[in-house]
Parts: sequence; C-alpha cells; structure tokens
Amino acid sequence: MKSKLAALSMALAVGLVSGCGGGGGDGTTQASGGSSGTASPAAPVTTPSTPVTPPTTTNPPATVTELQTTKALLKSALADGGAPTTMTSPPIITAGTANMPSTITDSTLVPPNDPSLRYIGAMETAGTAFPDNLLVKNTAVNYGGLGRDSNVYYIEFVTDAPTFEILVKGNYQISAHRILVDGQYASTTPVAYPDDGNLYLTRVDFQGVRKSRKIRIETPNMRFGGLRIAPGDSVTAPPVVPKVRAVILGDSITEGMSGLGYSFDNYAAKLGYLVGWNDMYQSGVGATGYLAAPAPKLKFRDRVATDIYPFKPHVVVIAGGVNDACSPTDEFQAEATALFDDVQKNLPNTVVFVVGPWTPGCELQAHQDAIKAAVGTRPNFYFIDNMAEQWQTGTGTVANPKGDGNSDIYMSADGVHPTPAGHIYLAGKMADAVRKVVETF
Repeated sequence: MKSKLAALSMALAVGLVSGCGGGGGDGTTQASGGSSGTASPAAPVTTPSTPVTPPTTTNPPATVTELQTTKALLKSALADGGAPTTMTSPPIITAGTANMPSTITDSTLVPPNDPSLRYIGAMETAGTAFPDNLLVKNTAVNYGGLGRDSNVYYIEFVTDAPTFEILVKGNYQISAHRILVDGQYASTTPVAYPDDGNLYLTRVDFQGVRKSRKIRIETPNMRFGGLRIAPGDSVTAPPVVPKVRAVILGDSITEGMSGLGYSFDNYAAKLGYLVGWNDMYQSGVGATGYLAAPAPKLKFRDRVATDIYPFKPHVVVIAGGVNDACSPTDEFQAEATALFDDVQKNLPNTVVFVVGPWTPGCELQAHQDAIKAAVGTRPNFYFIDNMAEQWQTGTGTVANPKGDGNSDIYMSADGVHPTPAGHIYLAGKMADAVRKVVETF
C-alpha cells in the first residue's frame, strides 16, 4: 500500500510541475513523450514540491446589462432544454482501487488548475497538506460558521483521448461523479469511493476510438486532482457558447436528496437541464429559510452577498419557506420583502423566479400568500404559485400512503422532503412554470 501511494505521490508532483505551464493562453494541454510514467514505481515522495493554485474559472461572470437582453437570452435557451439521454454505445467506466498507479502507459497529468478545464463552481485548493494541496473543491455555498461548501459542481473539457482517467480523493458521497459525453450520460450510475482519504483513478475507456468529444463531469464536491492522458492526447477548453448562468437559493430540498441519492439528481440540478440553463449554481442549506437559520447557519438574505451576487447570474430562483412555518406571518412577509428589495437593488437586470414551500398546509399557505405579496409588481420578479396549482396533493407519504393524492409517491417518509421520483416531478413542474413565463418575453 505504501509503495503504491509513493508512486502516485511522485506522479502527482511531477505531473503538476510539467502540466502547470502546458497549454498556454488558448486553454490547450497536450501530453508529450517522456512525462511522468506511472506504470513503473517511483521514489518515495512525502511532500509534493508544487502545491496547486486555485483554478480561475473560465466561465466569467455573466454580463447582464439590460433586463430585456436577459429575457431574450432565457427565451432562446429554452430550445436547448431537455433531460439528457443515456448513450447507446457508452465508454467503459472502471472504478479504480486505492492509490493505484495509472493504467495508461507513460501517462501525463492535466492538473486541476489547467486552463483547459472549465468549472461551474467557485474552486479553491482543497487543503494545505498532501494530497489536498494538489486537489480542488467547490466553495460556492456559504454554510455560515460551518464554512463554505458545495451542493453540486461541474467540470467541462474537450478531449480526443481514447482513454482518460479522473483523479479523485475518496470521500464517499461527495466523491461521487457521473460523466456526460457530448450531452449524453455515459451511465446514470455514478462512481463513488470510500471515505478513506485515499486517491483513486476512474478510467473512461472509449475502446481505442479517437474522436473529439465534449466531456462534462457532475459531482457533489469531489476533491479533484485533474486528468491523466496518454502522450499525444489533447485536452482543450470547450468552445465558448452563450450560457445562461442561474443560481437557485433554497433549503435542504435544493441542497441535496436528504440521504435518498446524490445532489446532482435533485430538482435544482434537473431544472437547469430542462430549461437550458447550462451554467447552474445551487445554494441550498438545510434547515434554513427566509427567517430560519439555526446557528451557525445563515438565513437567505445573509447568503445572497456570497452565494449569488459574485456570480452575476442571468436568473435566480428563490425556493423556500417550509422551515419558516412557525414564524409569525407579518415578520415573515417583512423579511421576504427585505430579501427581494436587496436582490432587486443588486441585480436589477436579472430575472428572479420565486416559488413557495413544497409541503402544503394551512400555515404554509399564509406564508405563500406573504411571499406573493412581497414579490408585488417588481418588473424582474415572477411568482410561481405551486400551491394554487396543486403540485402536491394528499396527506400520505411513501411510508404511509393514504390514497388521497400524489404525496403517496412524491413525499418521503419524513413528510417534508421529496422522494427521488418527487424531485423528478418537482423539476418538471418548475420547468413548465418557468417556460410559461419565459415564452411571454
């Protein structure tokens, strides 16, 4: 085990030294012969000589200069919307074993800060000690006193490699990752590794077929160490296309799957695909809301300065209120008004959709009405009344079906969070509501 880790340590260190200068300003990396060969053992290395610097995202902040321009962009993006399908002839994806050397002969490392890799996320070096100082993570979500973390982030690049490997640190759920090739899933089943801190290589093998392919990797927040490719293979940045940058601000329903799956399968991630929002950021923090903020977490208004404004999005979705059920309605409406005032002041040319609590009930209906009143007639805000349209019906759950509505299949046993099927359903209803508004632009 130690000898394998030493070999991988040397491969990381040498790869970073050789790879950081590769590619130049055009965002292209091409392997050259004689680089870090991991097929044979290397001398032990305990501390890498070149810690990775945080990558600068190649998705610049969105340029939002006029509300009508934003609306036109959202309308044109609808044509690109749709749930990704699964490849009929996918590559062979093989999960690696702990600290194994590369399976690619004389492979070279494309480090995580290489300009050929495009991130949808706020990337930082994962830590100061090995191996975290050679890895990156997403920090787009402000968890208050718990620090900054991630719901989901994406890595995009173009490669002609018949085979490449993804370098990942074992972190159980957050190490999970799933691959799309030219917009289709190679497999809907993600690769994930134990929470053991070891390094792993996920092999993606197109069985010898060389072809230029656009790759997208979805992950909750894997500690990513770059790609390994063969000599002569290239990795380049994706072509620049009009992107719709979106941020969804919410609670645990936006955050993940409440232990029922991976966060890249929740409604927020699916919504982005359905309506063509191809530059999606999620800011979901469990147990929070307009007023709700159990220490050390932050309420919605206290997160916008870190989780929304720096990204200058074209569109924002604010989805919450279920955790505010016990709040007095007048206080709740005052806080919603203050939040919307702040967002409108800072993002006057951003389209904002506001949706109420997922779980129906008389107390939440009062808050739904308060949200609608707070939205008012703001020119860039649109209220989605999910309760009036009865997205969720009945009083049952999957654990205790009542036969009186769709909650029997869409509500999880806790009576608050959607099931996996519920997330698919909720994404579809949200997409329909968004389309209905955007088609009027």
